[in-house]
Amino acid sequence: LSGFWSRGDELGIEELDRGNVTQNVVQSIAPFVEQNFIIKELPKNFLSDFRQSSLTVFDAGRFKRTAVVMLGSAPESTRAAARTKLLKQRQEKVAAEVKRAKRPSKWDNGDANPALSPEELEAEIQKAVDAVEVPEEDEKAWLEEVIDEQHENELARSFEKFTIPSEEEGFQEICFVWDGEEESNEDLKQWMAEKKLVQRVEDLRPTAWFKEKLREWQTVLSKWKRRQEDWQDPVKRRRIEKPKLLPVGMLGDHPENGVDIATPAGEGEVPPLEEVDPWKLLDLMDIGSGEPLFSKFSWEDWMMLELRVQLHLLVHGYKHAMNDPQRVTFHESHTEYYYEVFYRRALRVRHFGV
Repeated sequence: LSGFWSRGDELGIEELDRGNVTQNVVQSIAPFVEQNFIIKELPKNFLSDFRQSSLTVFDAGRFKRTAVVMLGSAPESTRAAARTKLLKQRQEKVAAEVKRAKRPSKWDNGDANPALSPEELEAEIQKAVDAVEVPEEDEKAWLEEVIDEQHENELARSFEKFTIPSEEEGFQEICFVWDGEEESNEDLKQWMAEKKLVQRVEDLRPTAWFKEKLREWQTVLSKWKRRQEDWQDPVKRRRIEKPKLLPVGMLGDHPENGVDIATPAGEGEVPPLEEVDPWKLLDLMDIGSGEPLFSKFSWEDWMMLELRVQLHLLVHGYKHAMNDPQRVTFHESHTEYYYEVFYRRALRVRHFGV
């Protein structure tokens, strides 16, 4: 009785198509009317709690409670019906386009688009309609859309709780129309696993772990920026700059060299900033001379560094918040959404030249 989220079979009455009024009507009249009922509520019918609450309206002594499950590979009859319906939709669209294209315009003199007789127009339309085809991939995509098309917000909040109906819920019969019970369970599990990779989580919130890591990073970033400012200040720089180490030894021992080096060759020498390997530094605030690795950073460098760390924390924060081995990361199309959820501000990619 519900047209909620159905495709092509709405009643044309907004209140009934939304499903709210229909459900109330069913609950009110079901105990008193000898009538067959079809409760078609997607995706709610995949939720055990909803199924059990719906069955309470129908007394098992007066109604036969049957669950019909259609999961897996659709039979050829269903695919043929889908193919026919899709073909008809495309043919109607092509016929309308041809009719518009062949209609004479009042702005030309008749040469550009000469008027056709009804027979000629019908022949043109029929020719275009006969050329319409439905590729197999389009048929498959359309059929999957018919089966899986759900309201995104409702689906995102509930699909992880989807289950197959069972007799323990109060059903007297469970019919598996497409695949069998075992295959249907596997189909649902596989669909849920795939959905987790692309479906964004509407009620996700950052955890205490993420907030603590973010505070730590902000503290480090502030410390680094202050160190850069100190290094660029001539007065403060003298307090943190380390004196250059000179070779030590005794003059006269090696006249050809003029000096006897007591330390190994090259020890104590600090390479220029451009030649420093950051992966070998123990302290990014001191490359050996007191100069920080980021002493020459411009504002663009700081922005890119902040963005990179924020995205790094975002990925790990999502994984920590989900705590689900099947959801260790999210689809790249959801980056801006989760960025706003975790950082409470929008990610303006245009600020980075994207």
